[in-house]
Amino acid sequence: MSMNISSSYIMRNVYQGYSDLKDEAGRKHATKHELVDADRRAMVRALDRIGDLDYEDTDRTNTKNIYNMLTSYIDVYNHAVTSAGDSDSNDIKRTAAKMKNFTKEYADELEELGITIKSDGSLKVDKKELKSATTKAVKKVFSGDSDYVSGMKKLMKKLRNHVNREPENDFGMEDQSSLNLLV
Repeated sequence: MSMNISSSYIMRNVYQGYSDLKDEAGRKHATKHELVDADRRAMVRALDRIGDLDYEDTDRTNTKNIYNMLTSYIDVYNHAVTSAGDSDSNDIKRTAAKMKNFTKEYADELEELGITIKSDGSLKVDKKELKSATTKAVKKVFSGDSDYVSGMKKLMKKLRNHVNREPENDFGMEDQSSLNLLV
């Protein structure tokens, strides 16, 4: 017998180490760099977990867990494209644009699940439609060996490289040497 896993548990789990950044209240006090890094890490964890789900098990509890994981993934994805898009780094902003464009390639498959792409590139879910989607349709897009999951993981590696190259800078300046002006 499987156990029901709530969306709030999933969000705490994927934002492990950054749990205060999982919702808007905690995000207000973080730097842009912290947000991008936390969201990138949460995306990787969410993609791993979503890829590991058992899409063959149609037990009610398992399908509820799949639903909760997908709605959590959408929240994490939206946080990630927003924080990366708001970054002071052009490389990170370009990666956000690539995430949005890559997701648009799957617009038809996502719509079958009740997930639509808004004009700003974020995702919106019709919860009623998602609940009625078949696990087979969900598996097509989100299984661990799907093109969407593997492509998004590649983008997260690029984002990691950009985040690691950029110095954390709470002043919003592109160049670390600009800090000398403040001394």
